[in-house]
Amino acid sequence: MTIYSFQEFSMRSFIAFAAIASLHAATGTAFADDRTETAVRLFLGMGNGSAVTADKVSSENDDVVVKNLVLPMNGGAPGANAKIHVKEMRFVGVEAVDAEMSFKGIAGSGLMISGEEAIAARSMVMGPGKAKNLGVAAFAVEGDLSLTFMDIVAPSKSGTVRVSSYSLSTTGDPAGVFKQSARFDGVRSDQLKLGSASDGIQAEMSISGDGQARELDGTMSIKQAQFGEIRAKFSMERIEPANDRLSLMLGYGLFAGAPKLKQASLSYMPAEQIRTMLMFMSGDQRKQMAGAVSPFVQGQLGLDEEFARAAAAEVEKFLAMPVRLSIAFSPATPIGITEVQAASGDTRAESKASLLGISIKSGQ
Repeated sequence: MTIYSFQEFSMRSFIAFAAIASLHAATGTAFADDRTETAVRLFLGMGNGSAVTADKVSSENDDVVVKNLVLPMNGGAPGANAKIHVKEMRFVGVEAVDAEMSFKGIAGSGLMISGEEAIAARSMVMGPGKAKNLGVAAFAVEGDLSLTFMDIVAPSKSGTVRVSSYSLSTTGDPAGVFKQSARFDGVRSDQLKLGSASDGIQAEMSISGDGQARELDGTMSIKQAQFGEIRAKFSMERIEPANDRLSLMLGYGLFAGAPKLKQASLSYMPAEQIRTMLMFMSGDQRKQMAGAVSPFVQGQLGLDEEFARAAAAEVEKFLAMPVRLSIAFSPATPIGITEVQAASGDTRAESKASLLGISIKSGQ
């Protein structure tokens, strides 16, 4: 799993744990317990031929408990291969009136996503919420939302990845202005030897956008005590926000369609022990390390010789004074992924780095 890069780090997989999708129309009067159970069923999208299933939905005082819940990915679309399995999902303090429902919280245990990704989590907790338009709108929760997963295990090409906790929060409306944030704590990879029992990776990401303007801005930070910190910023346009609150919070639909990157930056600040090691290197050792940059930039990234030489010079400066190394991406006009690929393969004499607006700098 890569970090989707931060999102092949399976932001999509973690998304799947809570994908509570499409609701189906239902009406009827019932006793108090029946009414709350029916509301929860509608909230989960059960009934009327839905692929969402459960072995049992029952009331326990003010709670509604769902046993062995199965939620197909892609909103329950027929033919979806991956499914989310929840051993028990408890809706705490449920109240239901007409087509509205409120709850004090949701707790889930024994979560697993079957299929190609095979992700597992010990438990999840969701904060209080109110759902309206039951049977009409998908996961129609009003107000702010928060969601936390604990003890996540995910296989990847780089070995098993373990995450102590993964928290999400969102506010706003995907059709208008919205904000969301995500935090990973204690990220470890067995094969890459990233993190230890007491010192894993911490990562945070936040985005803010405007669904009507179809614009989005984001920041990201990845920290590890022995490695240092990586910070990133990005700005995009032509985004296609998801139609429902849950999908928005969990990342579905934000990059659908043909989004274009307006600008981005990536900075690395090494940990103290790495700075000390680099500063004690000889000049020849620094030149040798910097000399490997140019072949990589030209051979692997497909950028031109002019930029490769400039990048090697900045890396050599960074090795001598290892404070911060930054890469900026500022195309003259917003550019899509396919355009980036086309530009990197361009054989014209014009500098591809200039065309793409790429620059690299060492310093504060």
